[in-house]
Amino acid sequence: MTRKILTAASLMFVLAMPAYADNCSDGIKAMQEAAAGANVKPELRAQVGALLEDAVQAQKKGDGKSCNTKLAQVQTLLGNAKN
Repeated sequence: MTRKILTAASLMFVLAMPAYADNCSDGIKAMQEAAAGANVKPELRAQVGALLEDAVQAQKKGDGKSCNTKLAQVQTLLGNAKN
């Protein structure tokens, strides 16, 4: 139950991230927590991990738009894994 609440809160946070395009670090942390708690196949976990790493690199470069795009892709993958 707690995992579902945290995942939902994380996903809502990421949806609001375009308003904070210059600061992706909170979104990255939220998606890392959501990914860690997700029960997904190893292939999907690797894909999510790569996207999160890309988001971290984009954030380090100051590319908020790319960072948010990567976080949205993670959100989509994790959301599709639930179905």
